[in-house]
Amino acid sequence: MKKAKYLFFTIIISLTTLSVLGENNFGVGFGFSFEDAEPKITQKQVRDEVKVQLIDPLTKCYVAAHPEIMMMKCMAYMKFEFSGHSARFLEEDTKFNSTYGIQGEVIFDDCGNETHVASVMLNFSKDDKVMVQESFFSEFVTAEAFVKDFCEKMESEKTSE
Repeated sequence: MKKAKYLFFTIIISLTTLSVLGENNFGVGFGFSFEDAEPKITQKQVRDEVKVQLIDPLTKCYVAAHPEIMMMKCMAYMKFEFSGHSARFLEEDTKFNSTYGIQGEVIFDDCGNETHVASVMLNFSKDDKVMVQESFFSEFVTAEAFVKDFCEKMESEKTSE
């Protein structure tokens, strides 16, 4: 009889544990789940968003002000690199939670000479706007405002030459 009680309590405890940890009929969100139910953002989606909102317009303004870069053997270009993710190396298949702030840098590569253009921060949960900070002492502004300011500087640089 004692063995039957232990067997019975073992089965009850096992079923209770499995009902809390696994899928159950009580509804979504009940119990403990070890998988992330939060939407994920791929690195490609982040790069595409930064490219559309920031890199393409900046490159267009820069090429308009300096058309000679298109005629060089080694063409200059802008790129986006991830940074600020708990000091961990990002693998190609690393995904981000949509509520996290994704950080990176826009870098101007002129034939191997890399120059920091701006710091970038994205948060896909609030809105899909790319926020840009040119330097440590400036505030984060929208990509549109940064591109407008950048293009004005390129235009004034072009007219002063």
